[in-house]
Amino acid sequence: MTNTKQNIKHLQARQKGLSIIEIVLAIAIFSLAFISILYVLQMNNKLLAVNKTRIASMAIADRYLEFAKALKYSDLGVQGSDPSGILQANDSASYAGVSFAVNQSVRWVDDDKDGLSGADTDGNIHDYKQYKVTISWQLAGRPYSYSRVTNIYAPF
Repeated sequence: MTNTKQNIKHLQARQKGLSIIEIVLAIAIFSLAFISILYVLQMNNKLLAVNKTRIASMAIADRYLEFAKALKYSDLGVQGSDPSGILQANDSASYAGVSFAVNQSVRWVDDDKDGLSGADTDGNIHDYKQYKVTISWQLAGRPYSYSRVTNIYAPF
């Protein structure tokens, strides 16, 4: 019995404190965990900023698209190009401190349903117009862009 009591006292005496190596290892493990959490939070903030500007670019593109759809068919075109119209080729917009470059284009489309080019059954190779708006911006030095395209047909 005495021998068991001595072993217990000896073990208790040995386990009174942590050694410096154990403290350094514990600090290193907690530091790695903390740095990992900070890195994840930083990446999350960057992703949120990219998504916020992407959603803003979608709203800007939709605004331009709806404006183009509301135009008379004869006015739908870019100034100084074919088809000519009232739209500007380049414009700019801003949202939440981010500047967006807006590029608009309109082109004639020859629909293959009535034949292409010289084989066009109705003799008109300008069957409808295709409108495209591209929104581009830079965020943290990286370029981004978003485009929308729609076909607009002449009224009957």
